[in-house]
This record gives sequence, C-alpha cells and structure tokens, in this order.
Amino acid sequence: MSLHLTHMISSSYKPSWYGIIWLLVSWHGMAAVNLVGIYGKNIDFPCHSFKSSIEKINRVYFQKLIGETPKFLNGYIKKENNTVDVQRFIFEKYKNRTYMDIQNNVITLKNVTIEDTGDYECILINSSNEDKIQFHLSIIANLTRPEISVNKDNPFSCNATYTCSASGIYPKPEIRWHFTPNISSTEWMVIDNNSSIDPQSGLYNVSSMIAILSKRDINISCSIHDDVSLETEVCQKHSPERADIMWIIASAIIVALVILILFILFVKKKNMLASASTSYQTDTTQEMITRQDASIDIENPEHQHSSLGMMSAHQKTSKSSYCTDFQHQNEEGKMFLTTSVM
Repeated sequence: MSLHLTHMISSSYKPSWYGIIWLLVSWHGMAAVNLVGIYGKNIDFPCHSFKSSIEKINRVYFQKLIGETPKFLNGYIKKENNTVDVQRFIFEKYKNRTYMDIQNNVITLKNVTIEDTGDYECILINSSNEDKIQFHLSIIANLTRPEISVNKDNPFSCNATYTCSASGIYPKPEIRWHFTPNISSTEWMVIDNNSSIDPQSGLYNVSSMIAILSKRDINISCSIHDDVSLETEVCQKHSPERADIMWIIASAIIVALVILILFILFVKKKNMLASASTSYQTDTTQEMITRQDASIDIENPEHQHSSLGMMSAHQKTSKSSYCTDFQHQNEEGKMFLTTSVM
C-alpha cells in the first residue's frame, strides 16, 4: 500500500498508530462472510457496520489479501465537508473493476474471474468506533450445460457407452451419474474420467464415460455442480414411436400414388400409340387400293371405254325417264283443264 494512503489513514484517526494496525491486522481467528460469485458476473460486498450507522462512518477501506499483503481496492475518506479521492491508491490490477456505493456502503466487484477467489476485508471507522467485516469469495462457473452422447451401432441395442461432458467449469467438478429407476453398482461401470484446464481462463473441461451392463429400460442423466443434463433413454427395446410409424405409412402411400400415376400415364401413352398405328395402316391400305384402280384404268383402255359407255347409257336412261315423266305430267294437266271447262 502507498505510504501516502497509510499516512492519510493514520492521521485521520487518533491515536495515529491505530489506523495503520487496521490495515495490517491479522485475518486469523475472525469469522468471514462466505460469498459465491459467478464467473463473468458482478458480486457485491455489503460493508455494513454493526457498531455505528452509515451516516456516522467517515472512512471505509476495502482491501484484498494478496499473498501476505493487503491490497487497497476501493473506499472513501470523509474529511470535514469533503470526500477525499482515493482512486489513485487502488491496486493496479483492480482499477476500473470496483464501484463504491457511498450511500449504502456496498462495494461491487465487476466481471469476476478465477483470480478473484480469496479473502477480502472491509474496514469502517468513525470518530469513536471501528468495525471490520471479512469476506471469503469463491467463484463458480458452469458455462455449458452437461451433455450426454451415446456410442452404439444399433439404436435398439443395450450394448453402448455413454459420455457426459462439459466445458468452462470451475472449480474442478466431479461428474455424477443418475439412473431412473435406480440400478445397482454391478449394472454399470466407469470406463474413463478426463479433465483439462484452460491456461488463460483457469476453467476446466471435463468428461466421464460409462458402460451400462443392465438390460432394463432406464433413463440416465449426469450433473456437474447443480447443473443437470437432459435424460437419455437406455436399452430402447420398444417399437418405434407412433409418430415414426405414421411417417412410414404416409411415405408408403405417397410412393404408391406416384407408382399408380406413372402406370396410368404409361397405359394411356401405349393406347395412343396403338390407335395412331391402326389409323396409319388404314390410310395406307386405302391409298394402295386407289393406286391399283388407277393403274388398271391406265393399262386397259377398253375397260375405260366400257366404263364411259356404261356411264353414257346410264345418263341416256335417266334422260328418257325424265322426258316420260314430263309428258305424263302434261297429259294430266290437259285432262284437268278439259274437265274444268266441261
């Protein structure tokens, strides 16, 4: 601690040597308030005196024991109507990491890390009394929830290993396994436990692998500190879930419909091709007959004249029949006129 700050402390309280002893007094033999901070969060140290009210307190010193030497972290000194600025005396490592609420005498330590673990002390002094509050700060970290991974070839098989793992943990944890319903120690065994520490953060990465020897349907979970993983089902012997069955049935129906549609399209296309082929054959046959008739007419002129003669005779017969009908109609008309005159 700075000699200047020590002088300020000693000169502000009579006798002068007593203020110095406050900062250097042994921490042994005094009950401490246990605080638990969460890694990366803030933690409050309530410096509340049991001997005097906040209004009467004129000096507060908050310090941490680092090694064998207390280090000043924050506080204030009220002198007459002014408050002495003590920020320049704050230990370099904790500058801008502490906040002093003068109205309530609460010191906040920001963004706690593993290095903040340890013993702290708050000293409160007024004109006639002094009080000391000691704290012990522990840090915990559960940055990730423990997870269980399964290693087995057949999802319905009981032969498998299970691994519980998590990272960003402090302090070094013990992984605990839980079984529902409970099984005896002969029905499971620990295969491996591993842990490693991050050199920068001081946090642990841990894992535990077990083998289940039981053939019963059970659920397992694991926990680290108070954080519990999701449950995992072991030895799944029952049939697939109803939802899975429904998906299988729906998929089969869709496949059957697709096959049916393709079959209908195939049959329709086949019928269309057969109809087109029949029409083509009919047209070809008719064309061949026409060509044969034309060929006969060209090769046999007599047949052609005979045909023309037959057509001429037919025309003459038709003309003669027409004339006879006309004469018959005239005679009927004359008879009608004669009858009318008479």
